[in-house]
Amino acid sequence: MDFTDGGVVTQKDLTKLKTSPNYPLIYVGANRKDGVGWEGGNLGLSAYEVALGFSEGSNPADARRFADLVISKLNKRWLVYVVPTGRGALPVKSCK
Repeated sequence: MDFTDGGVVTQKDLTKLKTSPNYPLIYVGANRKDGVGWEGGNLGLSAYEVALGFSEGSNPADARRFADLVISKLNKRWLVYVVPTGRGALPVKSCK
């Protein structure tokens, strides 16, 4: 997988626009050559939340298995909420 870590660049870009939050931004991802992968970040959320999105690339069945595996592993350590289709991730009010 090709890994991306764009948090520092995103933070600098937002600071130039004078809209940067007062906590470090996270923007990371990993994608295979066939487009199966994930990206995650905390822009628009609290400093303690990260939204993940998965891409199916050219292999939807493999992408679903991959996403299910990642979610099950994350769910063993953290609370995981599924964002309903058609809606973006919103901050959890109880997460401070």
